Amino acid sequence: MGATLGGLFYALSRERKEVKNVTKNPDFSYINKDGKRVAGAAAFNHHVFTEMGGIQQYNDAVGIMYIEAFVQAHSDYINTEVTAQARRKRLKLVG
Repeated sequence: MGATLGGLFYALSRERKEVKNVTKNPDFSYINKDGKRVAGAAAFNHHVFTEMGGIQQYNDAVGIMYIEAFVQAHSDYINTEVTAQARRKRLKLVG
C-alpha cells in the first residue's frame, strides 16, 4: 500500500463498517408545549429544523461526528503512515 493520501483513504474506506452508530443519541423525542411526548419523524424534523437550524447544519454535525470517530478508530495507522512518509522524505540515498 502506498503512503499517498489517496492510498490511505482507499485502505481506510474499506474499513468504514467499523465506524458504527455515528449519531450518539438517536432518540430525538421531546415533550411539546402541551405536555405530550413527540417521537418518530416529527421529533426528528423538530430536531433538524428547530434545534440544529436546518438540514445543512445537521449534515455538518453528523459529518463532524463521523470524521472524529473515524480518526479515533484509525489514528494509530494514520500516524504510522505519516511518520513513515516523513522518514522517507528525509532519507537521501547516495550511490
